[in-house]
Amino acid sequence: MPGPTKPYAEYNVGATIQTNYAFLEELWGERGPALREELFARPSEASLRSLLGAWSITIADDVRIMLVDIESARVKTHGNINPATESFYVLVLPPVPRRESEEIYKEMQAWTGAYYHAGSDGYGM
Repeated sequence: MPGPTKPYAEYNVGATIQTNYAFLEELWGERGPALREELFARPSEASLRSLLGAWSITIADDVRIMLVDIESARVKTHGNINPATESFYVLVLPPVPRRESEEIYKEMQAWTGAYYHAGSDGYGM
């Protein structure tokens, strides 16, 4: 069915949480700004899939990808997406947590976001 989609495998939720956490840890770490730029600089969806594969984030070849970066308020697709005829995945890059200066707050937010995204059809990562 066309429209927004998200891969889900109930027996892989634990592994998906670990994958999402590792991605968020890097996204919110020192390399975060460069990683965001690298994701947006990819010239094609195939190239973006390849980069995401480094974190074991897999998106089917027949699913289009939309990047949404909350930190810098930008969106990118590789060409137009027609939700009436195409399935698409929205990769939301959450902003760096700023509420506390303690590193434990960032870690708690990463686990929460990783868990939410692994087990929910809502978007949050």
